[in-house]
Amino acid sequence: MNRKWTIENNADKLENYFHKDMVAITSTDLKRIEGAESCVVGWKNFSENVEIIFGRNQNQKCRFMAKVNLQL
Repeated sequence: MNRKWTIENNADKLENYFHKDMVAITSTDLKRIEGAESCVVGWKNFSENVEIIFGRNQNQKCRFMAKVNLQL
């Protein structure tokens, strides 16, 4: 995760970095997410429904604590 995409809510710009045929496997989706456009939508949904309360980069690994608002 990156501050720009999650905290500053610039997820739309991720389409400049995601491969058009990328696939994402997440712990909150029942099926894998396929394609850059779908992955951007997923990231936007995540960033709009999560409040990051702590973040730290350590040894090139990102760790976050977050509150999640899931509406199923």
